[in-house]
Amino acid sequence: MSQPPAETRVVVRRPMNDHDTVTVEVCATNETRHLVEYASPELRRTLSDLPAGAAVPLGMSRVGVRSNVWRATSVSGADRAPVREADDARDGPHQSRTRVTDRGTPSVSASRSR
Repeated sequence: MSQPPAETRVVVRRPMNDHDTVTVEVCATNETRHLVEYASPELRRTLSDLPAGAAVPLGMSRVGVRSNVWRATSVSGADRAPVREADDARDGPHQSRTRVTDRGTPSVSASRSR
């Protein structure tokens, strides 16, 4: 029996566009991946609600062998940490912090730097 792919912590770089593609960056390697398929409509909806800068643990599997496109297989975690501090500084004074709640839905709060 095969195990599901492990989840990888990613940051949303470009939210879902009109073609249902989300661009994410793998935190550990700075690798860019394009999510183009989703394991379920619920997972697609959850990811479509995430703004740029949201950091979440995400299960992914490659679609095809030659392109950099991926299928999102899972997202999980409660009270996940926001984007890395280095990313916060780049976003400017109005920072949006996103975490995934127990139900897998995003929760967004905004803060203002002083």
